[in-house]
Amino acid sequence: MADSETKGPICLLTDFGIEDNYVGVMKGVIQSIAPGCVMIDLSHHIPPQDIRSAAFLLDHSIAYFPQGTLFLCVIDPGVGTHRRKLAIDCGGHYFIGPDNGLLNSFLDAGRVHQIESDRHRLPQVSNTFHGRDIFAPAAAHLCCGVPLADLGPKCQDPIRMESSEPTREGEDWLGEVVYVDRFGNLVTNFDSDRFLGVVETGDFRVQTKGGVEWPFARTYAEVPNENRCSVMGGFFRLELSINCGNASNRLGLSTGSQVCLVKS
Repeated sequence: MADSETKGPICLLTDFGIEDNYVGVMKGVIQSIAPGCVMIDLSHHIPPQDIRSAAFLLDHSIAYFPQGTLFLCVIDPGVGTHRRKLAIDCGGHYFIGPDNGLLNSFLDAGRVHQIESDRHRLPQVSNTFHGRDIFAPAAAHLCCGVPLADLGPKCQDPIRMESSEPTREGEDWLGEVVYVDRFGNLVTNFDSDRFLGVVETGDFRVQTKGGVEWPFARTYAEVPNENRCSVMGGFFRLELSINCGNASNRLGLSTGSQVCLVKS
């Protein structure tokens, strides 16, 4: 069953959690086909069915992985339906996952194929676990050097997801929360390249619903414990935080909540 030579590592991103056996058996399938393959867990704690959060995390992770990494991404609320299964070669990184917008950022950067080959899946396929039966085997075979085209035909019209960009309203900027991490930090779509200067100098104030303000700080500990702040965090995005607290729970804010930069 096993091929003899593997290429780059396989990096897994799912919403499966780690309480059940889902991630473990996917890894077992991969090791059975590609026993020398290195596997890396990006995250298995994406909120269930949250395609947008998964896409954000993926987009902000790939720069830290070596060339040849294959990202196996299974956030798949449409599993078992007629939604297509994709494999993408971006000329340095590879991506496998459902055709639901999750791989949106890579559709124009490489070759996009559908996964249809019966030879590169498990003999018995569950309607509810394509991660194990279709995606994991396809990833393992690619890792072993199987050509992308062997998995299936080109996909001409993959599903796309609208990107979230800040918009101007008068003198102010309107943005939103695009990701919430496990600490309750609210990551926004205000990137450091465009917006660090205007919040750092105080030209704009950061506000959420009800006029709640988030004073800008260089890092969390610049404000007292349990106090609000806004920082340019590790995603190089403006994030709203409570030092040693949970901003999402405290303020009732989540993905999609509006964040404003108000002209001072």
